[in-house]
Amino acid sequence: MSASYVWGVDMAVSRLAFACAERGRQHVEVQTLITANDATEGERLGLLDRQTRIFAKQLAAEYPPHVAWVEQPSGRHRNLQLAYATGVVQAALFEVLGVPVWTLPSSTWKEKTVGAGNATKPQVAAWAQTIAPFDGQDEADAIGIAVAGRAMVEAGRWDATV
Repeated sequence: MSASYVWGVDMAVSRLAFACAERGRQHVEVQTLITANDATEGERLGLLDRQTRIFAKQLAAEYPPHVAWVEQPSGRHRNLQLAYATGVVQAALFEVLGVPVWTLPSSTWKEKTVGAGNATKPQVAAWAQTIAPFDGQDEADAIGIAVAGRAMVEAGRWDATV
């Protein structure tokens, strides 16, 4: 049987961090797709869709996904552009990968990994350093999303409840 991976995606408007956590092992790989461009509104979302599809197809060749978890937008202030981008990324991943694509609240993955749903960025980064090498907070968060998603898959749970 070949390896399969649980993907975790940390969303940002100008970059997507992907972590691929191998099922049945502790191995995690992480990569970032830079999506910054000068386009606005629909054009930007269209470019994001195409970039995500290309990147996901290439990543899947090396890290075949079983499922993908995308961080659910949250925060004190609504960020509609991030919410739109999250929907575009979810749809692109589903279309290219043909696997379930779910959202995961940050409080859930932080509780399942760091042990506190309100973990700070430095706490997440310190935890992620024990799992895999990474560059920046987005990649640390992606590692958390993928590792939490892998734990839920291994437990037979597909919902995001703690």
